Amino acid sequence: MTADGGVPAELTRLVGRADLLAAGEDFLQVARLVTLTGTAGVGKTRLALRLANQVADRYDGVAVVSLTDIDGRDDGRLEGELATSLGLGDNSSEPGPVRLIKYLRDRHQLLVLDNCDHLVSAAGEPGPLPGLLRTLLRGAPRLQIIATSRVHLGIEAEHLLVVPPLDHAALPSGGGEVPEAVQLLLDRAAARGVRLTRSDYPAATKLCRRLEGLPLAIELAASRLAVNTLDEIMANLEDAGALEVLAGDGRSLRRTLASSARWLSPEGRHMWAIASEFQGAFRAQGLAGVFAELGLDQEAVLNGLEELLNNSVLVRADGRRGQSRYRMHDSMRAYGQELDLPEGIDRAAVRRGHATYFVGLAQQAAQEWFGRDEIAWMHGLIGDAPNLRAAFEYLLSQPGEQIHALAMAVNMCRTRAYAFDGRLNEIRRLLNRALDEQPAEPSDPQLAALALGAWTALIQGKPSAAEPLLERCRDIADQLQRVPPAAILEYIEGTHLWLAETDRRTAHGSIAVLDRAAELARNDGDAHMMKLFAAMAAAFLGTREEALAHVEPVLAEAQARGAPLAVAWAQWTYAVALQQHSNQQHGDLDRALGFLRQSLRAQDQMGDAWGPGFGLWLAAVIAADRGDHLTAARLIGGSQQRLQQRTSAAVTGLLPFLRVQRSAEAACRRGLGDAEYEIEAAVGGSLTYEELVTLALSSPESGPEQAATEPRLGGLTRREHEVVALVAKGKSNRAIADDFQISPRTVESHVQSALAKTGASNRLELTQWFLTQNQP
Repeated sequence: MTADGGVPAELTRLVGRADLLAAGEDFLQVARLVTLTGTAGVGKTRLALRLANQVADRYDGVAVVSLTDIDGRDDGRLEGELATSLGLGDNSSEPGPVRLIKYLRDRHQLLVLDNCDHLVSAAGEPGPLPGLLRTLLRGAPRLQIIATSRVHLGIEAEHLLVVPPLDHAALPSGGGEVPEAVQLLLDRAAARGVRLTRSDYPAATKLCRRLEGLPLAIELAASRLAVNTLDEIMANLEDAGALEVLAGDGRSLRRTLASSARWLSPEGRHMWAIASEFQGAFRAQGLAGVFAELGLDQEAVLNGLEELLNNSVLVRADGRRGQSRYRMHDSMRAYGQELDLPEGIDRAAVRRGHATYFVGLAQQAAQEWFGRDEIAWMHGLIGDAPNLRAAFEYLLSQPGEQIHALAMAVNMCRTRAYAFDGRLNEIRRLLNRALDEQPAEPSDPQLAALALGAWTALIQGKPSAAEPLLERCRDIADQLQRVPPAAILEYIEGTHLWLAETDRRTAHGSIAVLDRAAELARNDGDAHMMKLFAAMAAAFLGTREEALAHVEPVLAEAQARGAPLAVAWAQWTYAVALQQHSNQQHGDLDRALGFLRQSLRAQDQMGDAWGPGFGLWLAAVIAADRGDHLTAARLIGGSQQRLQQRTSAAVTGLLPFLRVQRSAEAACRRGLGDAEYEIEAAVGGSLTYEELVTLALSSPESGPEQAATEPRLGGLTRREHEVVALVAKGKSNRAIADDFQISPRTVESHVQSALAKTGASNRLELTQWFLTQNQP
């Protein structure tokens, strides 16, 4: 998946398909939805990505999302995956289609949806994808979609582009260009260091015809050319075909898969069979872990991976932050599930081993994230999300294992990886799904799951959603009769007091409650999170002494452990403490800005989807305190947009934040005037995330910048003067609005104000006034 911003880079040359690409471009001139359809292995995905790349400059954004690992029965996950692909994050409690439409309705957006088949229909029941796409296409009039599917989606706006096999006709008698299928074989053979000469072309053509021009089958055959001749490959293909019951769609691909399996060593076939249990892209250490669970030799994994790569059963996949991963084509995964396993191991054992490994991984991450490997844990867990989900579903399906599924979901939440990646809805769905399957008897995992669900709602600024969960936590705690109380319950009680209590003096008690939670915690990472929240509460609600007494040890602890994300959050909290208790004699605002920028820069560089929204918010507050009201107004407007898009956290539901923001807004309005403040906040709301980060990290002038309301010629404000200058150039309100990224109505209000101040009665007189006033 790529976030809204481009198409994955192509690693090999696309052979042929020029006519199809031209037809696809023509379709996109008139069609809202173009579905590339065809048999498995025919190259639909590759063609869709090339088509998207060729037309990308027509759109405001291009987002690519693979739907292979999405379970259509999981309500909300499809919408969440689309939101994440667009850079929105999957954190909102708002209905998924509503949030997607709000973002897409004014954008000329291209969505590439790959592998849609299983979401169109399953077991005779309609799938969730067609209905969602109908809703999005109606609500977002400029949205266009490229989909790949073996079945058509059945939507009124759909245009079908059938992707046939590559041309595999006989060689032209007089020489000339070889058929597309043969050219693909030549290309892929050359990539393996094998040069086929013209004398090989007849055999190559025969092989491609036997493979019916299927690109995937041809690539599999080409992978053997480094060690086998064309005739040997053909003979093996015939032998494999004799062993297979071949009929209907996909027979050539299946014959090729059987042939590929015959070339492998017994150990290679066993690894193919075991690796087929993995979902999405997986790491070598994950495969080795499952081997260990099955009692197999882990040392064989690297050699086996090399064999599968050399035979194109696996391909290298882009990993997060340079982590090496491997991926198996869906057809190969399905075939691998039919292969024989090592003696004494059956498919049920493989599934159990896969689940056991990933359950252990989640538990290890929850215990060990607080250290130098913190960011590797974050990106590793998100990359492993499809397999963690598969393990979770396996536990739910097994009698007596539901409590372990709930404990697994709790551990996944404790790692903070899903918040880091902007996928809070995903973890909430896991917690809720597991809670629904629990027996009536109360348990510690139930208490933890409810508490973490409430905590998630609170940090999103939704106390009304958190309070029922908190009540259930208290009931379970009473039934369990824990003495002393569970740290997780104290954590949620303290967080609720800090973020939701309206009386400031009562809310101050949150500091002591969170301190007590940290003392009760049994794990260093959990304790650090509780100390961090106590420091945040002290920064907003305590005295200067209380704030610094909490913040300084939290930062020191994070630095001593070398946990970069924990350090960044501690720096952010230190900046809040200094901003809230600023003393100009101590240069607190300058120090606050320094801590804030270190935090924001680090979070941005490490790919944090949650923290930078709050960093931009704090940058706005500090700018307002420094008298840089123009920057503050833009950052306030922009941070509100980013908090909504990236985190779905509403400052209006985070009471300490709301108090601070209101103070900053009031200062900006005094400095700029109400109209100018609204304009600059709107400008900030239109800036991209990258532009806002640059603005927040840029060095301020030594003092407050010249107010936008400083009188200019004729008593005009700076913005009014800029608008009149463009009126004098003959620009329309619409054109001026586009220049300043504000509404035409706002431009008209500036023009009317300028007319009143200058005594001009129309735009012509206003132009004459401007030219007269601005003569040398």
